[in-house]
Amino acid sequence: MKARNTRWYTDTYKVILMYSRLMLISGLLLLLSGATFAQPEAVGDPIVLATSDSTNYLNPKWSPDGSTIAFSSDNYNGIWLIGPNGENMRILSKDPGIGFGYSWSPGGDFILARYSQYNLLRRFQSVKVIDVKSGEADVLVKRTRNIRTLPSWSLNGSHVAIPLGDDPQYITSGELEERAIPDKSGKVVFSVQGQLYVADPEVAAERVILDFERRNIIGLSLSPTGDKAVFQVTGKGLHIINTDGSNLKQISYAEQPTWTPDGQYVIATLIKDDGYQITAGELYAINVKTGDEVHLTPHTNLIAMNPSVSPCGNWVVFDNPDDGNIYMMEIKLNK
Repeated sequence: MKARNTRWYTDTYKVILMYSRLMLISGLLLLLSGATFAQPEAVGDPIVLATSDSTNYLNPKWSPDGSTIAFSSDNYNGIWLIGPNGENMRILSKDPGIGFGYSWSPGGDFILARYSQYNLLRRFQSVKVIDVKSGEADVLVKRTRNIRTLPSWSLNGSHVAIPLGDDPQYITSGELEERAIPDKSGKVVFSVQGQLYVADPEVAAERVILDFERRNIIGLSLSPTGDKAVFQVTGKGLHIINTDGSNLKQISYAEQPTWTPDGQYVIATLIKDDGYQITAGELYAINVKTGDEVHLTPHTNLIAMNPSVSPCGNWVVFDNPDDGNIYMMEIKLNK
């Protein structure tokens, strides 16, 4: 009887030991590959960053150093600046339409924007670079009806690409070159009439890496390292491509993408409408490798549009067309 009990205890111990080893191995694998299993999440409720009784605010964009958030107002008129603590709000530009496709320079010293001017019923467009600290502006392109798409920065901020008709121009200045980021490439990526271009402004040479046959390419955004681009194609959803032209893939039907600083996710808006107005806007973190989506705003009824992630990756700002406010929400990337 004692022998049988001893054998039973021995066998049971072996099973427990084997199970413990398996759990230990599983735990180590989970620890070593935490980025694979961990998922982003919202930490708290959105808080109001900017509000007004007389106008609606929209299209916020975080500066590269995280110190300032820019945003626009109704019909994309004007650009305002505000600190992430909600203080030091000021207006940078009052130009009409300037807040639609503006972008921060890679160093955060300038804002590049296309704006509108009207003569009777005809609309003309110009392009300017605005010094964020002084508010002084340098007009790069004067009144024209030939700007085909939004102007784009080179990765180091030394040049601006402005597609004028079928002849892209690469514009620089002593100040832009002086404040360029020395360890980044001078490469620039932009789209014109369904084609995605990569160019070297130093030799004014470009090549087409993608052709969507004149479908609109919008929301183009480069990854933090500049080796990937995310963009939306009209009727075809959100896509990722390497900037050498390889590995094109469709990852979602969300819109308005913004990169997380680690380059592993884009945060974008999944929009619903009733044919007349937007009825819902939900933020999702989308894994750029797998296309897996994590819902970040199930806990709020806000219509979250035009997200922008902070350089530290801990916050996202967005606008809400229902009340015209700019909101900020804490997020956790679970690295």
